[in-house]
Amino acid sequence: MNGEWIYINEAEHKNDSYAEFIQRFDSGADNITLRVASDSFFVARINGEVVLFSGCADYPHYKLYDEISGIKTNLGENELHITVWYHGLTTQTYLHSDPGLWFEILDGDAVISASSTDTLGRRDLNFKNGACKIITNQLGYSFYYDNTFENSAEYVKTVSINKTLPTKRQQKPLVLDGRANAKYTYFSDHILVDLGRESAGYPDLDFISPAEQELVFSFGEHLETGKVLRKVGGRDFSFEFKAKAGENKFFCPLRRIACRYIEVYFKIPIDVNYIGIQEVYYPVTEKEKRISDPLLRKIYDVSVRTLRLCMHEHYEDCPWREQALYALDSRNQMLFGYHTFKETEYQRSNLLLINQGILPGGLLSICFPAGDNVPIPFFSLAFILEVCEYAKNTGDYSIIKDTEKTVKTIINTFSSKIGENGLIPTLPAPYWNFYEWSEGNDGKLEEVGVKPHLVDYDLIINAMFVWVVGIYNETAGTSYDIEGVKSAIEKNLYCKDRGLYKISVNGTLFGQLGNSLAILAGLATPLLAAKVAAADGLTPATLSMKPFVYDALLKVDSKYKDFVISDIKNVYSKMIDHGATSFWETELGWEDFDHAGSLCHGWSASPAYYLSILGYAEDV
Repeated sequence: MNGEWIYINEAEHKNDSYAEFIQRFDSGADNITLRVASDSFFVARINGEVVLFSGCADYPHYKLYDEISGIKTNLGENELHITVWYHGLTTQTYLHSDPGLWFEILDGDAVISASSTDTLGRRDLNFKNGACKIITNQLGYSFYYDNTFENSAEYVKTVSINKTLPTKRQQKPLVLDGRANAKYTYFSDHILVDLGRESAGYPDLDFISPAEQELVFSFGEHLETGKVLRKVGGRDFSFEFKAKAGENKFFCPLRRIACRYIEVYFKIPIDVNYIGIQEVYYPVTEKEKRISDPLLRKIYDVSVRTLRLCMHEHYEDCPWREQALYALDSRNQMLFGYHTFKETEYQRSNLLLINQGILPGGLLSICFPAGDNVPIPFFSLAFILEVCEYAKNTGDYSIIKDTEKTVKTIINTFSSKIGENGLIPTLPAPYWNFYEWSEGNDGKLEEVGVKPHLVDYDLIINAMFVWVVGIYNETAGTSYDIEGVKSAIEKNLYCKDRGLYKISVNGTLFGQLGNSLAILAGLATPLLAAKVAAADGLTPATLSMKPFVYDALLKVDSKYKDFVISDIKNVYSKMIDHGATSFWETELGWEDFDHAGSLCHGWSASPAYYLSILGYAEDV
């Protein structure tokens, strides 16, 4: 490699700060290749045109560069301009590291220019440095852009930074898909922008202001009393822009947002040419499907759009509120995608990123990358499941070797915690014994050292361990013992008078999810399946966990195919009837979580998968 890590020469680099870099280079080629890595976000332009941008999701010890080929250049001198947005703040989507930039420009296989201390840089003063305005704890920072002046700071030589040299991210770069359609409604002090559907992308502004003024742009997925909810709890879904008198144009793909509505507040009315977003997607080829039932056609199409809205630098749980990669969420998204999209390199790249998130305690972090950690033990088992499902669906069993150390660490960690009763216990803080957002399954989030941990033994984590480790034994050729835990589930959690398994040893509730996992773990009986399907007296499974219920029933008897399709129609038609253009986090929609429920959540796109495997969506 020819490039070296560099950054602007300053004594202190504050969180939420911006720097820009230029490098002139000669090109004798019609097109070139550009590679870029940074901490934290970057956008690269060549001769003024955006050619590459990324959130650079990686770790300090596992740096990745993004690459794009076929860039058209001038014969002779060209200019590369890169803006880097350094976050610095540890969140559930970012792990703190020092700022830095690395790049290489190639003609064929030859590096013709690269980052070095001869690269020129300066502070980008149009963005407000150090503003540190939080959108959400998961997303981190918003931004403030001042368009009223030209940055006249001098570009000077950069300095070398000590960072791990990057390797190529094993997936394609993101693609801009043009401006979303926008409809405007004008009020005395604001404009309401309706994009017509849930969309994800980067703010794109083109308007005329009669005078210099500050504008506030709020974004959201729904309207309440005709307005966007800018502040929800401690969250602030907005960014700010200081307009100059006259024409204002702004497009800088750094902070991605997701919404259907944007609300623009001003002091003096503005003349709008366009206000909205340029949509952005990960490039995949959708499989063509033949679906005769109009309702199922609609449900399938919305499922696919939901999946695509949650695919960017990595899988996202939701593009509006978090943009975070979770093992459980991504397991659903990967599985659904095998029957929806033709390519599979994206799944593999995500698995390799998750693989880097093992913590000293032997389980995975809550998200990847993440520094703000409340590890969920159940999700570590979901990672093993998605590794095995990737191997089986793609035939690429090299993933078993690539993730072997992490997977075996997880299995050994759980095995080491098995108690005298033969079961895996709930774990103390900082672990969060969460399974799903339902009664008895959401866990109680504890604080380290505040109260003594009350040990219990949950059905879900133990049944998931038996099922998933059994699958790993078959896939990887290992021989981990699962019979002991399986017997202990039967002994400690089965209630004979109900014919069901309890949610926990010390509890009194019964759940649809736990009993579904008991079936998948090999504790299956036709009677248990019937009780799971009826869900009488059971805590019902939520949208994220429907796949486990469906799989359990189909494992017992193919006759449950009709049940699955009927349930999909019942659950998802309600969202369609409410005008959903993507599927919700929970069935309560935006009203859940004190009005913070997401209206686009990748884990809820299960119909795309089940309609395919059950023959209702046939490949064309």
